[in-house]
Amino acid sequence: DRNAFREDRNAFREDRNAFREERNAFREERDALREERNAFREERDAVKEEKKEKDNASEENDALEEESEILTKERDVMKIDNETLKSEKNGLDKKYTALTSTLRDQVECPVCLEVPLWPSSRLSKWTLCLL
Repeated sequence: DRNAFREDRNAFREDRNAFREERNAFREERDALREERNAFREERDAVKEEKKEKDNASEENDALEEESEILTKERDVMKIDNETLKSEKNGLDKKYTALTSTLRDQVECPVCLEVPLWPSSRLSKWTLCLL
């Protein structure tokens, strides 16, 4: 009876050890599957991040294109303004030349027909010419 009890106990111990080994094998397999799952998650996150970066780059590219269009329009407006200013300057230069020549005609010495230095020496040169 005692031997039968010992044999049963040893059989239970062997079964228990077998279950423990099987449990450890399941745990190792579970850990391997978790590592694989985590690797897939990291890969998924990397793909999401790459897609997000591409979207951001695309948005930045669109913004830069819009800014480029705005700058091109501003440049065209500035060219037109520059041309307008040049024509106005030419007109003012002609007006200045006409005005200064008219003034010079009115100021030159009637004796020597020389334009006096302006302003302080005008009288002294005219008086010298008249003498």
